[in-house]
Amino acid sequence: MFVVMMNKLFISFVFIHFCLAVFSQNEKLEQVLAKLSEIKSYSCLNSHSSDFPFPLVYEAQTTFALTSEEFNDSAFCYVFDYLPTVENKDQTSDFSLYNGNEVISMYDGEVRRTSRADKPEAFKAHETDGPFGKMTSPAKHKSPSFYNYLIPQLCASLQELKDELQIKPDTLINGTPHFHFHYQEEMEIPGNKTSAVTQDYYFNANNYLPALCTRNANSIMGQQNIRIEYSNFELINNVSLTTFNEDLYIDKQRVVNVSKRKTSDSFINTQAIDWHLKSVANDSLVSLSQFAGKTVVMEFTATWCGHCWEAALAMNELHEKLKNDENIVLLSIFSSNVDKKNLVENFVKKLEIKNTVLYDAEEVGEKYEVRNYPAFFILDKTGRIVKHYYGYSKNIEKKVVDILNEIK
Repeated sequence: MFVVMMNKLFISFVFIHFCLAVFSQNEKLEQVLAKLSEIKSYSCLNSHSSDFPFPLVYEAQTTFALTSEEFNDSAFCYVFDYLPTVENKDQTSDFSLYNGNEVISMYDGEVRRTSRADKPEAFKAHETDGPFGKMTSPAKHKSPSFYNYLIPQLCASLQELKDELQIKPDTLINGTPHFHFHYQEEMEIPGNKTSAVTQDYYFNANNYLPALCTRNANSIMGQQNIRIEYSNFELINNVSLTTFNEDLYIDKQRVVNVSKRKTSDSFINTQAIDWHLKSVANDSLVSLSQFAGKTVVMEFTATWCGHCWEAALAMNELHEKLKNDENIVLLSIFSSNVDKKNLVENFVKKLEIKNTVLYDAEEVGEKYEVRNYPAFFILDKTGRIVKHYYGYSKNIEKKVVDILNEIK
């Protein structure tokens, strides 16, 4: 009888201890969420590093202000400082800024603007069909690199994952204990393959501010590790929107004369510039002029561009439809300075690309002023550019086919 009673007491003790431990662990998350929800305006230094498809390291001074209770009514700015690596030694990016009604950025000396008044549709999130199912593309002002790691968005993500987060033992970072939350997800993708994503969040146990976020994604695209660090936090009160004035960030000496660059429309009805490029299949030289008398579709693409993976699938569909037409040529051209042969070969193999693939085309990309990927140029039989598209859309295949039918 005594033994039975002792067993019951032991079980009760273990149960109560377990409940207290779970409560204590869950309390950590509640404390973090409570702190994050209070933060309306702040500045900090974000350090970013990733290893796929090429090493990329940069820092960004981040400033954020919530201008009303709605997260969409916010303003923020990232001032980038790329840390040189072999692959991105020539890459520069000065800032990305959203001041409530306009996205403004300067990249390589060129200032670009997207206004809510001119393009209200660009400020709405939209859903598209991607190679791995439904994909949500965020509104234009959500596109800068650190959007998902802004404090309000980070808080929203943790709230959404609240019931799925694993609360790990505290982790020491620079000698200070940090709460550690872990999330893991596996998704089925076409071809009976699985995409696995793990995310880890670390928050200072003393002030509940974020210190580190890591993300590991392993899919058909490859394995990517991303690391975002926070430092130099400063909580700000009464931030004025004048803080988000582009004049504070633009280096006037580096701004190029944008009017000298061709726009999408200005390519139309011009003769395509000839080139000589290597084929990834056997390194033989291929020239545009050798396709004289044929209709040509040139797709400028990159291994590291998510929409380029979708565009590659569209090009595969085009190949299937047009492979028996000897008068139409499909070309995929890798013009990014980081897309060396081994990366292109891996891309071609994984997506089973059937059309002609060319690489080492950085100079060609510059001549065609390709600044966004993917980019499509359609040439008629005389070598005249009849259509030019920047970016991917789910109906790009239909657009290309319609143009090809028009110019036959």
